[in-house]
Amino acid sequence: MKRSSVRGLSESSKKKTAAFATISRMVTNGKVREGMLSLKGNIVVLVLILTTAFSVAAAQSRPTYQDAVNALYNLDFNIGEEVFNSLIKQDPDNLEYWNGLASTNLLRILYKQQKFNVDSFSGSRIGTRQSKDVVDPEDEQKLRSLVATVTQKANAAIAKNPKDVRALYALGAANATLASFEGLVRRSYVAAHSKAKQARHYHQQVLKLDPSFHDARLAIGVYDYGVGQIKGMYRLMLGIFGIRGNKEQGIRDLEFAAAKGNNASTDAKLLLVVVYDREKRYTDALRLIDELLARYPRNFQLEMTRASIYGKMKNWDEAVKVYEHIGSKIRSKQDGYERLRQEIVYHEIGQAHVNRLKLNEAIEAFMRVVNGSNSTADEKADSHLWIGKIYDSTGQRAKAVEMYNAALKLDCNEEIKSDAAKYKRTPFK
Repeated sequence: MKRSSVRGLSESSKKKTAAFATISRMVTNGKVREGMLSLKGNIVVLVLILTTAFSVAAAQSRPTYQDAVNALYNLDFNIGEEVFNSLIKQDPDNLEYWNGLASTNLLRILYKQQKFNVDSFSGSRIGTRQSKDVVDPEDEQKLRSLVATVTQKANAAIAKNPKDVRALYALGAANATLASFEGLVRRSYVAAHSKAKQARHYHQQVLKLDPSFHDARLAIGVYDYGVGQIKGMYRLMLGIFGIRGNKEQGIRDLEFAAAKGNNASTDAKLLLVVVYDREKRYTDALRLIDELLARYPRNFQLEMTRASIYGKMKNWDEAVKVYEHIGSKIRSKQDGYERLRQEIVYHEIGQAHVNRLKLNEAIEAFMRVVNGSNSTADEKADSHLWIGKIYDSTGQRAKAVEMYNAALKLDCNEEIKSDAAKYKRTPFK
């Protein structure tokens, strides 16, 4: 029986197919944005599509491979890509190298879209005001081609030996990479879930064949955590066609992969930072960030995440200290921090100062963004908006309106423009 045909299916299978079609239409139409797909309504997609966000499959222990992995975790994407390409030339059938190259390209795309931060996954939607959904067609084609190569080579290996654990693991990792792309980059949530489910399936097979292959617990844990957050009728509807999960078990599997995993240990820790942030386990998140930064000191995004978490803990003084430390490293070009635009940091410092009620310092920081040569239109507009709100709150209405008008003139996010227009009509209080 062909998979594409409904003929010959049992009544149970037909019901599952119909149920999935119904939910697929709901997702496509956006009718469950505040339900199944949002944090406030028990999110299903967020972590499902994060399955192996840093999906570098288990590989042989060799310095050149480790160089590529270290480059990837230190956000040196070009270096990582060069090393993986070199390794592939030496061993074109090594699935780990192909998966590593695919992961490198995925992370570069997410970084370009400004979705490469914990705040992109802590709210009711993926991304922030500064995030973009635009993706270079060449980048997308390249990623899909790499995943297709892994899939073809892995399937060929499995055809020869259905119990080839590494081929099964590689196939799961490739599906996880594509799930992340579909969900995070494309926001194609149904396609993302399908690929994440496949990744989980392959890695379950891996554990059945080799219970000591702890890296495989990563994809399983992330999937179960995501599905386990669904409540109410959405969980019931998903359960009709066999989609079930357990949030607590998902976290335990991630923690197990972090503690006992081989190459996926770092991946698990990075994902646990996201999970702990969502679960408000901020102390645990900070502990992992410190551990990861000690190993990957060039990963400035980890330090930005640390500052963000201090903010969520309402420890704004510590948040400002971390942001200022980052700024000093950018200026001194220490640990490659000059790769991070300082305008991003000034924007965060400005918001932290607002929460500290240090309004003059906040204005100073936001003005650095407004006048920055590398600021994006959204960053400038949002900074104008913040300065306007500060002026309104201190009774300087004329100055506030001037800032709102400046934001409205920019080609920026419509949400920012809407806020600026609102406060131009009615003073911010």
